[in-house]
Amino acid sequence: MGKAARAMKRARRTLVEGKGVTQAACPMADLARQATALWDALARADKGRCAAVTASEEMRFEREERALYDALWGLEGQASHAQARSIEGAMFAILLARAELGMLEASDCDDFETPERNRRVVRLLYSALRALEAVSGTPAEEVGAAHYMCRELDPFVMTATALRRAA
Repeated sequence: MGKAARAMKRARRTLVEGKGVTQAACPMADLARQATALWDALARADKGRCAAVTASEEMRFEREERALYDALWGLEGQASHAQARSIEGAMFAILLARAELGMLEASDCDDFETPERNRRVVRLLYSALRALEAVSGTPAEEVGAAHYMCRELDPFVMTATALRRAA
């Protein structure tokens, strides 16, 4: 049995045991819901700032917006370390990966941020790939992953391997 077949057997086993891709208990989907709430709050704060009558009122809304953006930035970073376990979680991972690429395309990043953003994109894409792989029952290698996103470079696999060695 090859590596891909063993990986799919493990993915199916985790699905049967209730640890795999499901509609519930997906940390990435939970973060997606939190992010949506933050975006909604940001829209309300922006409307409040635009409708502000006094300078102090406008400043209050600006401070709220900064706090909400800080919370969103932290949540997005946290999401890049979570593994999707649902279709919604995989969708959120793909959305965040695209947002990170947009920031890189816009060159809004300094030299310190660029490597971290690249690592985030890789983690998010691997997270989505593994969730979709488990749901579909098709090893990613059957659709070309060995050439584009090989399992040996999966940051979640590398982290788990390093943790096992350290234990």
